[in-house]
Amino acid sequence: GVIFLIINRVSMFNNAMQSKIHLALRYNNLDEVAKEKVWKIFFRQAGATANISPRDLNKLRAYYFNGKQIKNTIRIGLALASNAGEKLVYKYLETAVTANKEFELNFKGVGSVENLNLYA
Repeated sequence: GVIFLIINRVSMFNNAMQSKIHLALRYNNLDEVAKEKVWKIFFRQAGATANISPRDLNKLRAYYFNGKQIKNTIRIGLALASNAGEKLVYKYLETAVTANKEFELNFKGVGSVENLNLYA
């Protein structure tokens, strides 16, 4: 059988687990050009390319996001826009980014366990 394990905490593996891995692929963080391409691809898939200005795209690509986070941000932005009966525009993406950053601070910050209980 084959199993795909996607993890960013490789240092947590013990020797027994590590011995079971036959091939490990490392993916580096996206650079600015790659992030812009990912944002554009997901905007196109969402039918929202024309609603995001080049200035707004520059703001978005400055965030330290991977492809999954970009996709999720667009999905949340689309849901917020749909709920308001509008097309996707930057303000909805900014709301999604802010919520994500707040969660990440709570997740990784001081008192993280207690903070996570707020999301339960």
